[in-house]
Amino acid sequence: MGRGTTKTHTFELPFDAKAIKKTRVLYSQDGDIVIKKDGDEVQIDGNVVTVKLSQEDTFAFSSKVSIEIQLRVLFNNGDVKNSDIIKTSVARCLDNEVIT
Repeated sequence: MGRGTTKTHTFELPFDAKAIKKTRVLYSQDGDIVIKKDGDEVQIDGNVVTVKLSQEDTFAFSSKVSIEIQLRVLFNNGDVKNSDIIKTSVARCLDNEVIT
């Protein structure tokens, strides 16, 4: 993922999304949550969860440390499940301005 870019992450669920009450996607660096997406920021279609990151979102990441990404799901029955943690690197951006 590159700093200052827009990015869409897609997660395919191994179960029916109709059983989901709430979904949250977390982005962490150095053990700290940098971005938390939930509510209207998380789209569910069938068994696919989609999260879009803006330029401002990706500028929040440091290019010196890997990102950890995790999906958390609260089911209608109160159960909570976490995905495995996904690690990825962050590419530098020479220009630290949002392009509009």
